[in-house]
Amino acid sequence: MADERPEVATKVRLGSGDFFEAVADELERAQAKHARLNSPHEAYAVILEELDEYWEEVRKRRADRRPVAMWVELVQIAAMAARAAIETEACHAT
Repeated sequence: MADERPEVATKVRLGSGDFFEAVADELERAQAKHARLNSPHEAYAVILEELDEYWEEVRKRRADRRPVAMWVELVQIAAMAARAAIETEACHAT
């Protein structure tokens, strides 16, 4: 879950530029830590896992939601989507 990722959560600021900076940082971190995505199927599974973690926050009662956790999951979703575009055959589309 998002609480396990304090390095991402510390980047929470207002503004879309900060969001995209956090996405780039998360993408770089994930590429350094994990092997290249092998297929669009694997990319889908990774994105779905992040989306499920976001959904876990969203479906909570409003008073119980953690905005920072939601933000972190959105950063991870965006980073994994970018990774899929870069590392799978999606980047070879003509």
